[in-house]
Amino acid sequence: MKTDRVLIGILAGMAAGAILGVLFAPDKGSNTRKKITDKGNAMANDLGSTYNDVKSRVTNTIDRVKNEFAQVVQEGQELEEELRHAKSQPGMDGMSKSYSAKTK
Repeated sequence: MKTDRVLIGILAGMAAGAILGVLFAPDKGSNTRKKITDKGNAMANDLGSTYNDVKSRVTNTIDRVKNEFAQVVQEGQELEEELRHAKSQPGMDGMSKSYSAKTK
């Protein structure tokens, strides 16, 4: 999950930058702590919604792939049945009549 690591790295970098920006700003300690708390909460909310979005996309992709795989399996089974039926027909033993006549 390389994308997850990149996303987490970007968000961590943004959080660190926001915290350092607030810490170095000339303001009272209580105001600085409140700003850090507010920014932390906002980033946590953003991270939560991003996580839910990524989770939803992954779940949808997995469901789509499962459905497509089931469809391919079904088509393969139908083709196998058609081939068995065709093979059981007279003159359908895997060799065409014209070919088998030439070899006799």
